[in-house]
Amino acid sequence: MKIHFHVRFSTRLGQSLLLSGTIPALGGGDEERAVPMQYLNDEFWIHTIDLPGGSEGASGSFNYHYILAEDGRENIQEWGKDRVVEIDRIAADELNLVDTWNHAGTFDNAFFTAPFREVLLDTPSSGIRPRSFRGHTHIFRVKAPLLRKNEVLCILGSAQALGAWESDHALLMTREGHWWTVKADLSKESFPITYKYGVYQTRYKQFVEYERGNNRFLLEGHGK
Repeated sequence: MKIHFHVRFSTRLGQSLLLSGTIPALGGGDEERAVPMQYLNDEFWIHTIDLPGGSEGASGSFNYHYILAEDGRENIQEWGKDRVVEIDRIAADELNLVDTWNHAGTFDNAFFTAPFREVLLDTPSSGIRPRSFRGHTHIFRVKAPLLRKNEVLCILGSAQALGAWESDHALLMTREGHWWTVKADLSKESFPITYKYGVYQTRYKQFVEYERGNNRFLLEGHGK
């Protein structure tokens, strides 16, 4: 299996990004052996690995995270180590991962700490059944810890498979650990695709609002 990593991060002169993971191709969990990524443009750094079959290759699952390196300074890790690739659930020979650097100072990260997760925040089941992996080309994952009762995340976009911006056709997401996830088949869509995450009220079956900020975009060849 060939895996392409893309991470959105704007660096300055003297900075570079490293990629660390729990498989041998990414250092085997040893951050001293993290692999350097390649600068693509002002928005993305990339890296590609080829995984053979077998116990150390394309089987099971592995975790990974990104590291910022700067000349003369201590390396900085992004917050959290819960990025995971479940290889056994991917029925393809090639996988594209498109991530956004998770800044440690991001406000929402406080709500993923143990005191909030275990005591202060009630996180009931969303009640939404996950879509099958079969027949889907893309997986969208995002975190949102502060939803109200009966609220779930959804996704809408310019593609027909993403509802064509019609709120009545929003794709509802399901909770998987800290992540909200949904699968979509974009094999017949025209790229680039624009999209945004939003909030959906399951009790009244009603779209509530979009996330703040500009539209997100997906280029051809971008995946998960």
